[in-house]
Amino acid sequence: MHDTVHDFAQFLTDTECCIMEINEVKEEKEQLNTVSGFSSFPSQSHCFDKKVRHSTLVLPMKAELPSSICNVAKHLRSLFILCSRNATFNFGVLLPHLTRLRTLTLSRCNISILPEEIGQLVHLRYLDLSGNRTLEELPNSLCNLCNLQTLRIFRCSRIRRLPEELGKLVNLRHLHNGHCGLLQGLPKGVGRLTCLKTLEDLVLRRNINNGYFSIGDLNKLNNLEGCISLRWCGSLDVGEAAKANLKNKKYVVSLELDFGMTFEDTRNIQDEILILEALEPHPNLSYLSISNYRGETLSTRWMSLLINLTEFHLKDCENCESLPPLGQLPSLQSLEISYMTSVKMVGAVFLGTETEDNNEMIISSIVSFPKLKNLRFSHMNQWKEWDGSAFARKNTSLRIMPSLYSLEIESCDSLEAVPDFLQSTPLQHLSIKSCLMLSDRCQNGTGKEWFKISHIPNIKINYRYVQKDNCVSHDNDGSDNSLE
Repeated sequence: MHDTVHDFAQFLTDTECCIMEINEVKEEKEQLNTVSGFSSFPSQSHCFDKKVRHSTLVLPMKAELPSSICNVAKHLRSLFILCSRNATFNFGVLLPHLTRLRTLTLSRCNISILPEEIGQLVHLRYLDLSGNRTLEELPNSLCNLCNLQTLRIFRCSRIRRLPEELGKLVNLRHLHNGHCGLLQGLPKGVGRLTCLKTLEDLVLRRNINNGYFSIGDLNKLNNLEGCISLRWCGSLDVGEAAKANLKNKKYVVSLELDFGMTFEDTRNIQDEILILEALEPHPNLSYLSISNYRGETLSTRWMSLLINLTEFHLKDCENCESLPPLGQLPSLQSLEISYMTSVKMVGAVFLGTETEDNNEMIISSIVSFPKLKNLRFSHMNQWKEWDGSAFARKNTSLRIMPSLYSLEIESCDSLEAVPDFLQSTPLQHLSIKSCLMLSDRCQNGTGKEWFKISHIPNIKINYRYVQKDNCVSHDNDGSDNSLE
């Protein structure tokens, strides 16, 4: 029965799909090799049949589009063009004939200029321009595509501007603009696209009257989902940051806040503290990254409310002398802290058992970092002390990192010791790299800290196992450089 249905479906659609390979020779009669999208191999004439609705063109380096293709173009619903790495072709003559097209894929086609004729494809729902690294801008006529739902310009690394009237694309749901490093900003009209679900990368400006999208224009985009990546947060206006209303965006599960990429002499430390406070996300957030922040504290009102957060990256916050109380986060599984160059002490505040003004939290029973599995510290040269035992001695019911599986410490030259509580964790993998003092103190049998870590089955120091599978290792060739 299933075979019969399959054969019948194939029969109905066999004449609707085809793949055309364009040869490099110019004579049209020799220029086409055709392959059906299904099991049969139709004749060349099939690819010019008016019944064809979905076509793929394969273009080698010096291919030219045959003029005959214009006869069938007006019947197409989807067109995929696959180019060789150095292929170039002029499809401007083809575009006016694609009047019924719904899907157009021009990914990695070496396009440097998108013809104005693209605006004539008013039925287009999906346009993929990703990977065209020489494309610098999109024509204004693109804004005539009122039915467009997906626009992909991912990895168009030279693109500098998008059309000012992009806000006219009222049905746009997905704007894939990641890895467009030269993009100066998004048009302000993007803030009117209330159907928008995907907005990969936000380039922000402090001046809200320059025609570019500002952080406050996020206010009505409550259907955004997935990841929001905010660049240049350090240049934001505090009031505009509050207008973004990130806490109402319940479908956003990943948030990246980069405070860098602006002139250092224009940055205000106090403003950055207020900006971070204003960028409160929804509690549904599962991933958070904060980088290049210059405020003196990270203990925001909202950080302890992220009950669904499973992964947190904290990088290059050079003015912070202490870490926030992340031990209070009940779902956190992976934590990476790097380039926190002013941190000298990691202790009770980090565990969530003490406030930053040294007032102990009144808790009779607590689990600090209850689900944390992977922990990594790196490039913290001023970090000298890691301690969590003082509060534990006062509160015997305190459990610290009861799920810890992997710990990595790298380039922390001043750190002298690991905390006592590591002895009560189920830690399976420990890696210590480029830590001058700690590397010596954790050597098997001879190091002062060995008794705290000897229970860990797999221990690497400077890329070499000193213990593997609970056995002392004499492997010094460094051939296995990773923790499993």
